[in-house]
Amino acid sequence: MDHQEDQLNTPILHGTDNITNNIADKITNDITQIEKTSWKIKHSCCCCGPYIELSVPNKKRKRHFLRHWEFKPGMPIFVILVILYTTITHFVCIFPLQYFIAQIISPFIIVFFLILFLSSYFGAVCMDPGFLPYNWIETKRFKYSWEEQLSGLAVTDSQFAFATSTPNRPPQCSFSHSAGRYVMRADHICGWVANWIGKRNHKQFMLMNLYGGFFSSSLVAGFFCVEGGPLKIDSKYLLPTLPAFCIELSFALTLFSMFATTLVDLKRNRAKIQKMRESAGEQTTKISMRQSMEEVCGSGSCCSWCIPTPAFDDTLILQYDPYITCEPDESDE
Repeated sequence: MDHQEDQLNTPILHGTDNITNNIADKITNDITQIEKTSWKIKHSCCCCGPYIELSVPNKKRKRHFLRHWEFKPGMPIFVILVILYTTITHFVCIFPLQYFIAQIISPFIIVFFLILFLSSYFGAVCMDPGFLPYNWIETKRFKYSWEEQLSGLAVTDSQFAFATSTPNRPPQCSFSHSAGRYVMRADHICGWVANWIGKRNHKQFMLMNLYGGFFSSSLVAGFFCVEGGPLKIDSKYLLPTLPAFCIELSFALTLFSMFATTLVDLKRNRAKIQKMRESAGEQTTKISMRQSMEEVCGSGSCCSWCIPTPAFDDTLILQYDPYITCEPDESDE
């Protein structure tokens, strides 16, 4: 699961030689006002929110957003089409051939995991992963409205230089050139969800893999509930069902393996971008599995970890010397 891109206007920086980080009275900063990035609302939608256009200086291109999310609908549409194809194929071609008891039970199982999968998937797509504006040092908050995020989105060289300066960086954050913002506890850019996976949507990403694996497995299991076995499926159904079976099986194996990999990374208390840097000698602090899970799923009941609801509210605050420390991700690779 991997990738994303850039944004607008010129910030004017004054006296940045003396800028330092000031969290928990640790350091003193001296900073003057920085120019914001400009954007405009192109269309308004009652369900999806405003459609934003942002022009990149010195480049003949524009970037578009739905609130904080950069509008890249290609992969979500592809995922929906795959789900529709496999689900319709199952109920049209496989379901009528199944044992009676399977026809009673399987629809509930399939629909149950489909609902959980879609809730988790679109949570990972649409949720703010923990974006912070490039000029975070001015306000030092850990929750921003989409308007504040877009106004603090780095799109020029001077803004990037300001954001990647170590004294200006928030704790536990990586700066993404492609997103133009910091990402809290950045893990990786996921191509399947067209979004960063960070502190605020990591739980949804994990559950997406888990419930997507169960959903795909429930469709695969349907082939083995056919009376007489899968080989008894009518030859006229082979054209739609054979590709569907291959897709379902490959997705089940891939999603379960990704879920297992995520658990291993949490056990070792590392994000994927840290994993890529381990060859450079970066070390992580050893903590318990429960503490690692609380880093991405919140400190509530363990039962809540299985529900694709937001893990953190607006009161979330990150501290220095954390369990996980991320460095600027300057290449987004």
